[in-house]
Amino acid sequence: MRRNGLNLRLSLVRLILLCGRELVHVSKYRPQEGMLMVARHWRGWTEVRNADAYESLLKTKVLPELKRIAGYHGGYLLRSEGAEEVEFVVVNLFESIESVRLFAGADYCTPVFEPEARLLLLRFEPIARHYEVRASTV
Repeated sequence: MRRNGLNLRLSLVRLILLCGRELVHVSKYRPQEGMLMVARHWRGWTEVRNADAYESLLKTKVLPELKRIAGYHGGYLLRSEGAEEVEFVVVNLFESIESVRLFAGADYCTPVFEPEARLLLLRFEPIARHYEVRASTV
């Protein structure tokens, strides 16, 4: 596709469920070289009245601590307002399953919570899912 004389490449993100499966080749993400990165996906819900407190906890405590983990490459905090509850989706990027284990431990498919977070969450997914990031347009 050409726009304003520039050649733009559109990439699709192909996500492959990894929980319980090892990656053979992992390193820093360079899609042109075929290298992989792991996206850890998890969802939780709060009551509307607890949503701002939960978001603040993630931004001020959880995310800064993640930056200290070797192989952590950032992430996204997504929020969707509902009438009675607020959904949060957290996607963190790691260079390997080994890096995920540094954060989550040997049972890396189990979500990791701060004690304060459990008090704010109404419900949550019992499994954190892991995907290979195959391409990115970011």
